[in-house]
Amino acid sequence: MKKEIIKVTNLIAFFGDRLLNRPISFSAKKGESVMLYGKNGIGKSSLINVMIGQVTSYTGNVFLYSQKPQRNKFYILYNAGVRYVPQNPILPMSFPIEEYFKFFRNVSFIDKVKTFISKAGIKKESLIAELSYGQKRIVEIILALYSNPSCIIVDELSSGINEKNLDFFYSELNAFLKAGGIILTSGHNKNEYLINNTDVQLLQFIE
Repeated sequence: MKKEIIKVTNLIAFFGDRLLNRPISFSAKKGESVMLYGKNGIGKSSLINVMIGQVTSYTGNVFLYSQKPQRNKFYILYNAGVRYVPQNPILPMSFPIEEYFKFFRNVSFIDKVKTFISKAGIKKESLIAELSYGQKRIVEIILALYSNPSCIIVDELSSGINEKNLDFFYSELNAFLKAGGIILTSGHNKNEYLINNTDVQLLQFIE
């Protein structure tokens, strides 16, 4: 029997005294995918931030690789193979793309990375600051996919990314799942995240 890698029970996130969501519970094992969907401002990102330790105001239980989230200690989860892609990219703006990738020595499939960067209209000598919002997201998702992950968490997967690039990511994520990876993502509409031949656990956020 597969072990639960993600285990969330009766989780409610808070902003001050305000409850951001109704209690939510779910779990995921190797090869499984979960999508949180609902309108803006309903608590999807807050739940993800609880899981990676950025939000500490919550009730309920959260375990990722048998560990509770700890503030400012995401490196523990990173070392376990967790990769997180925020909705708003966090990148060093003064770096050229090619130089930035050199910091990630464990990034695999380098030729594949370069090929996709080119297909996305990104020049390797371009400064990160020169990229569009969608291109910056592409860079972060590529790093998540090709840095030997075991679990990928993406906030608003489709935000800023065109259909052609999304099709590529869906294909790569599907392969990642078939290899035993785990994916947690969020979106506004459940139809944003349809991966062929993959069972996706859909969880709707409601007020």
